[in-house]
Amino acid sequence: MCGGVGEDCQQCRCDPDLQRSRGCDGSLGVACSFAADTCPGCQGRGTGCVLCGGAGRWELIGCPGHFLDAHAGRIVELAVMAAEGMGWPAPGGVLDQSADFLAAWRIVVTQRSAYQSAREQRDG
Repeated sequence: MCGGVGEDCQQCRCDPDLQRSRGCDGSLGVACSFAADTCPGCQGRGTGCVLCGGAGRWELIGCPGHFLDAHAGRIVELAVMAAEGMGWPAPGGVLDQSADFLAAWRIVVTQRSAYQSAREQRDG
């Protein structure tokens, strides 16, 4: 599910019209738009960074399914489940989770909120 907001990515993969209507082709500039406060390529310095183009921030417009490998997709899926209150991947509470997972979880929570707001503005 794209950002965990009710979209079924399996349907999109073979239907360009559906991709366009959901914005998963990047045409809307907001659907499935992921941003990091700090570019992972230059750690926010921006100077000469190919990934962020010198902005110090990184953004992905379009369907992240085109860019994520199976492991990263699974981390996003687990982060969405945790954000929806379905439990953490490791037994215990938030302090029992790995620092890397918590970083991914924070990105997912923030981006899901931004995605939902953008969809609400777009759809009226």
